[in-house]
Amino acid sequence: MSNNQLSFTGTLVCGPGTSTDGTFPAGSTAVPFSTNPDPKPASASTGDQVVNVNNPSFAALPGIGAGGVVTQGTFLFIRTLGTMQVRTTTYDLGGNVQAVEVINGVKAVEFDPGAYLVLLEVRGSGQIEYFVSGPQ
Repeated sequence: MSNNQLSFTGTLVCGPGTSTDGTFPAGSTAVPFSTNPDPKPASASTGDQVVNVNNPSFAALPGIGAGGVVTQGTFLFIRTLGTMQVRTTTYDLGGNVQAVEVINGVKAVEFDPGAYLVLLEVRGSGQIEYFVSGPQ
């Protein structure tokens, strides 16, 4: 098992646009972010995956869960080009918990090490980019 780590850091900035006369109104909001903990253990990862999908029903994305590279996902990054339904299945307290969300753009999620990601599925049409990492 490798000692790879994941660090996802940056700043979200929201404020007025610029013009030739300067900015109006003055001020912006900056929110720094990082993982918890930072860095996170990431001995296994799917790598950056870009997949074109056309699924009328949920279909599993490769590399996650039993038989995948990442069997216990604790970090998920998704970017969709188009609106898609994404279903995550986590292992929690001895059972599986599913959640379905509509995503159109970017989403990053950190999962508790005791409630890790075991399956990632998508329904819809378009391009999806994803990255999943975890301790194994």
